[in-house]
Amino acid sequence: MGAPAALGNPEEKPAHEGIVPSFYLDKTEVTVAAYAKCVAAGACEKAHSTHRFCNVKLDDRDDHPINCVDLYRAAAFCKWAGKRLPTEREWEYAASAGRERRKFSWGNNDPTPKIACYDHPGGSCPVASFEPGAFGLYDMSGSVWEWT
Repeated sequence: MGAPAALGNPEEKPAHEGIVPSFYLDKTEVTVAAYAKCVAAGACEKAHSTHRFCNVKLDDRDDHPINCVDLYRAAAFCKWAGKRLPTEREWEYAASAGRERRKFSWGNNDPTPKIACYDHPGGSCPVASFEPGAFGLYDMSGSVWEWT
């Protein structure tokens, strides 16, 4: 886990080995529409909507990932859905293609707007808009941040 000494952010250091037991991960991020069902069921609080890129306040974003939720709202959704947030180790394993240790889930090429949701003027893209990366998972890099 973590980044090599010459790469990455301070919180990604030091790089170290970690054991990752088998786990399941959803193929896409949670969408605005899915999160809205949790809110309607009374199990989740509404997402924040003060930032200009908060998807809940923008039109035609039902198929975009939910954003502007804190860790507690994310965990509440998972509990409602009968799931849990991935651990940091699980997420990093999935995002880097496991033992392959890719820089990004699609490989080692730097991101571009043609292969992932990077530098998008709307802040996010509909989930699964690009080819899946490692393990058939979508949007592991780009678009919005994930909670672990």
